[in-house]
Amino acid sequence: MRKHVKEQLYGLFDTIGEAHRELGQYIRNRDVGNVVDLLTACQSAAIFVGNTVEKSEGEGTKAVSLLEIYTEELYKTSVMIQDDSSDNNADTIMCNLDNQIDEIIHCVKYDIPERSEVVFLPYNASMWDSLESVWMAASEDEKCDAYVVPIPYFDKNSDGTLGKMHYDIGNYPDYVPVVSYKDYVIEERKPDVIFIHNPYDGYNKVTSVLPGHFSKELRKHTNKLVYIPYFVSGDTVPEHFCVLPGTMYADYVIVENESARKIYAREYEKATGKKGTGDKFIALGSPKFDRVARLGREDFVLPDEWRKLIKDRKVVLYNTSVQNLMNYTDEVIKKIRNTIDIITNNKDVVLWWRPHPLTEYTLKSMKAEYYGDYMKVVEDYRKSGIGIYDDSADLERAIAFSDAYYGDKGSIPVLYEKTGKPIMIQDPYLLG
Repeated sequence: MRKHVKEQLYGLFDTIGEAHRELGQYIRNRDVGNVVDLLTACQSAAIFVGNTVEKSEGEGTKAVSLLEIYTEELYKTSVMIQDDSSDNNADTIMCNLDNQIDEIIHCVKYDIPERSEVVFLPYNASMWDSLESVWMAASEDEKCDAYVVPIPYFDKNSDGTLGKMHYDIGNYPDYVPVVSYKDYVIEERKPDVIFIHNPYDGYNKVTSVLPGHFSKELRKHTNKLVYIPYFVSGDTVPEHFCVLPGTMYADYVIVENESARKIYAREYEKATGKKGTGDKFIALGSPKFDRVARLGREDFVLPDEWRKLIKDRKVVLYNTSVQNLMNYTDEVIKKIRNTIDIITNNKDVVLWWRPHPLTEYTLKSMKAEYYGDYMKVVEDYRKSGIGIYDDSADLERAIAFSDAYYGDKGSIPVLYEKTGKPIMIQDPYLLG
């Protein structure tokens, strides 16, 4: 049974206890009308408790049996009180009812195990790896009910309004049971813990989740809001990431190492003026590292055309970031085309190009004048069939099947470093 449900029941038991004290006085005063009213109220409360226990624990529990005995005793007391010929000893009646309630409370407290409900709210399926290992641990905990509830997100128009909606619920691994956000009402479920990987609320210029899924709102409906960054950055963290809404409103922020923890704590304290907030930031590593370490080639199935293309050749994972494209748009587009030409002309190597999942949306929203040029590069590459174009959510597949990394700085080379395979960072100004 959920902790908050038990607390609700304890509140009802306190109310029943108060009613018992009044009952004793009414019985002594022979105030039959008030006695019957209070007995009826206690019976209604007991029925509610019984229904709540059955909904949570199923039928046949000891607590429900005791509640049935208690409600029957309330009925007998009501009949007896209304019988003028009966000897209504208030102390005896109330001692019996009090003992029954005490036994029920003890049963609810000690015989019904307390369970936690944890919900994960990923938005872009390609970022699920930042939550997965935590979800795995929660789902294996016998005292925890863990739910994965993908939430929709929207492209942002140039004027800041919401554009096209994306809902990636069908893009998660088969072993991850997902629940529609329409079927999981956070305000009603009040999960004990909510995990998020979107820190922006309304401050991302490219995409946005619904306002009801902003961290500011989520924290109203949970005991603990936990933010895990969707990226890894090694020993340094850009300062602005440390003071985004997800960081500010979360009760805890899980970071990848002690160096990052110190940076987060320092920037948070500078922004808020609060001191001694280091416990808010916990250096436990990143689930992204866990997933890369856990998965190998045997865990994935390649499309037939990709497998035929690779054969026994080496694979270079080519990663292009949004940040570089925004900063050096013209140069990066030329660099991508140049890289494709050089690597695909080497018959011993296959290029596996995996642009950042938000590349197209960002370019269209913020630098629309370059969108057509970029998409021409993409379409030419895809139609040529000379390499792999990967716009899937599965980064780990690309890491597992590649033999080397080439591309921009960012999270992916930090992850790739864990494989021990070679890494080369590209210079957008350097053409071969």
